[in-house]
Amino acid sequence: MSKFSWSVMTILVVLATGLFLAGQTNAAPQTTPHGHEVMGATSADARLQMLSEKLNLTEDQKAKLKPILQDQAQQMKALHDDASLTPEQKAAKKKAIHDTTHDQINAVLTPEQQDTVLEGLDGGKIKLKLRPGFSTKEFFELVLQNTMEGFFADPLYGGNRNMAAWKMVGYPGLPATYREDIKKYFGKKYDKPPQSIADFS
Repeated sequence: MSKFSWSVMTILVVLATGLFLAGQTNAAPQTTPHGHEVMGATSADARLQMLSEKLNLTEDQKAKLKPILQDQAQQMKALHDDASLTPEQKAAKKKAIHDTTHDQINAVLTPEQQDTVLEGLDGGKIKLKLRPGFSTKEFFELVLQNTMEGFFADPLYGGNRNMAAWKMVGYPGLPATYREDIKKYFGKKYDKPPQSIADFS
C-alpha cells in the first residue's frame, strides 16, 4: 500500500469506524425535540458485538475496545444531559469525544480490519443509520472527497499539516512562487520545498 493510500485510509477509518460504531446498534436511538439521535445513548455491548461480528475481533481486542466504548457512551450521555452548555459548546465537546474515541479504536484495529471497514462502507456491506435519502455509499464518497480536499489543500485552511501531502507528491505549492522554474524543472523532479499562502502573509 502506498504512503498516500495509507494516509488517506487512516483518516477515513477514523471517521468511518466512529460512525459505524455509533450507527450500528440493536437498540432504538433516543431522539431530541429537534429530531437528532442521541449518540452514546445505545448499548456499548451491542456496538462491540456488532464490531466483533464485522471484523472478527480477537478476545484481546474485545477487552481493549469495551472500556473505550463504555467511556464514550458515558461521556456522550453526560454531554446530552448538560443543560449549561450552548449548542456550539456541545458540538465542540462532541467532536473532541469522537476524535479521542476514534484514535483509541484505530489503535486497536489491525490494518486488515481497517481495510474491512472501508470495503464494507464502499461496497454496502456496512449500513450506517443516516438521515432518510442519504445512503452509506453517498456518505463514503463524501468522506473520501472531503478527505482528499483536506489532504491536498493549502495548510492555511487547516489540513495538509506541514505541507506533508505536497512534499510527498512533489507539488511546489503556491503557483506564483515557481513560475520561473517551469522551464528548468520541466520533466524533472521538483526538489525545492513547497510554499504555502501563509508563507507570504
